[in-house]
Amino acid sequence: MPNPKQAAPEAALRDPATPRVSVGLIVYNGERYVESSIASLLDQTFSDFELIISDNGSTDGTERIARAAAERDSRVRYARSEENHGLAWNLNNALALARGTYFMWAGHDDIHGPEFVARCVAALDGDAGLVYVYGTTYMIDGDGRVFAKEANQFTLGSRSADRRFWEELIVRGGQNFYGMMRRSVLQTIAPHGSIPWAERVLFAELSLHGRFGVVEGPLFFWRRHPDQATAVWDSQRAFAHVLDPNRRGWRTSRAALAGEYVGGYLTAIRHAPIGAGERLRCYARIGRWVLGHVPGLAVRDARARDVELLPVEGAELAAAQAVVDRYEPSARS
Repeated sequence: MPNPKQAAPEAALRDPATPRVSVGLIVYNGERYVESSIASLLDQTFSDFELIISDNGSTDGTERIARAAAERDSRVRYARSEENHGLAWNLNNALALARGTYFMWAGHDDIHGPEFVARCVAALDGDAGLVYVYGTTYMIDGDGRVFAKEANQFTLGSRSADRRFWEELIVRGGQNFYGMMRRSVLQTIAPHGSIPWAERVLFAELSLHGRFGVVEGPLFFWRRHPDQATAVWDSQRAFAHVLDPNRRGWRTSRAALAGEYVGGYLTAIRHAPIGAGERLRCYARIGRWVLGHVPGLAVRDARARDVELLPVEGAELAAAQAVVDRYEPSARS
C-alpha cells in the first residue's frame, strides 16, 4: 500500500520536457469574459503549466483574444474547432490535448486567484491518496461582483470508497467542477457524458479511485450569469442539447436521460479498482439512492435537498473582491 503522505509517483516519472499541469479552458462565444479568465490563469504563481484553450467553433471575438494570448505567452495552446460539437465534446477534447501530470478544466467566464494552481499542486504532491482537489466556490455575477459562496457540504476524505460514492450520490453544494485531478486517473474513467448532470457521474467514478481535498480561501470564483451555456438548468432537453447538439429525438426523453444517468453510476462501480465487498456496498448505495426518489422514502440527510449559500462580508468580501478586480477592474461602477 502506498504511503498517503508520499509524493505522487507520477512526479518522478514525468518527462521534464512536459508541463506539470495542463489547464483546459473550454470556450464557446466567450468574448465578454474570456480575456479576464485567461489573465487570471497566466498570473498564477506556479508557472510550470500549459493553458489549452479549446474553442468550440466560436463566432464572436473569442478567436482573436485567444490567438493574441498564444502570441504573448508560449504556455498557451489554442485549439479551434470549426463547428460547435457541444460542451461534452469540448471538455473531452481539452483533456485529450493535455500533457501534464495534473489536469484541470477552467470555464471561460470564471476567475482564479494567483495561488490556486500552486495550492492544488502542493496538496496532490503531498498526499498520493488524493485524486481531486478543488477550491471553495465563491460566486460572482456578470459584472464581477462577489455575492456569496457555497457551503461545502461534502465529506470526501474518508478512506472508504463506498462512503465517498454515497456523498457524490446525494450531497448538493460546495464541490465544483473546476479543481485539479491526476490525469493518469482521469484517463482511466469514462469521459464526460452528454446528459444533464454528467459531471456528478464523473466525480462519483473518480471518488472510487481516491479521496478529495479542498483548498480554502478566495481562490476560485464561479460566475453566474444568464448568458452562460448551462443557464438552461430547468430544461433537461435544452441542457442535453448544449452538451451535444446532435442529441435529439428519443435520446432527449426523460426516460433515456435517466437511464443513461443511472447506468453511468452502475458502470462506474463495475470498473472501479475496489474489492468485492466494497463493490457490493456501492451497489447497495445505488439501490438506496433510487428508493430515495419514491415518495415517503426520501434520504434523511438535509445535504441531499438544497445548496446552501453563505454570505461573504467584511474582510473576507474585501479580499475576495480584490482578487476579481485585479483581472477585470473596469467591471466596478
